[in-house]
Amino acid sequence: MLGASVLDPEEVADEVMKGLADGRFLILPHAEVRGPCAYRATDTDRWLRGMRRLRRRIDEVAAG
Repeated sequence: MLGASVLDPEEVADEVMKGLADGRFLILPHAEVRGPCAYRATDTDRWLRGMRRLRRRIDEVAAG
């Protein structure tokens, strides 16, 4: 289902070890999450507003 975007455990372990060696606090081994995590960290209020809108839409769909 996820295809090529799934990392092998060895790839994750390698990235974690590199992050530890570099002294990084946040280690994000998958390139696809780096952007969203950086965005969330730089504009938290906007991200939270977006998540609230998404939650409302999900609740509306669930309610029928």
